[in-house]
Amino acid sequence: MSRSAQKRALPQSFGEFLRSLRAASDLSQAKVGRALGYETPQFISNWERDVSLPPVGTLSALAGIYNVSFKELTELYIHFRKQELEGEIREKLSLLDM
Repeated sequence: MSRSAQKRALPQSFGEFLRSLRAASDLSQAKVGRALGYETPQFISNWERDVSLPPVGTLSALAGIYNVSFKELTELYIHFRKQELEGEIREKLSLLDM
């Protein structure tokens, strides 16, 4: 993790991290969505509720919108994506142990 990511308390989820960045930036989900080219704030809502992750291609734009380093954002993205994948693999392996 980068030094800036270590200074912040590690969020519970990537969605929580995005939600806190948006709140600190005083932006609505609709404004962030429009800045990313989405017509509806639903995508941003889904990311913040951990329903889905933002496409990797949006991370650079999100870093700019939220005024955080691209490195910090991608490190946290990778951290949480890795956790998610590990959980999925463990779940599938447990089904094989029946």
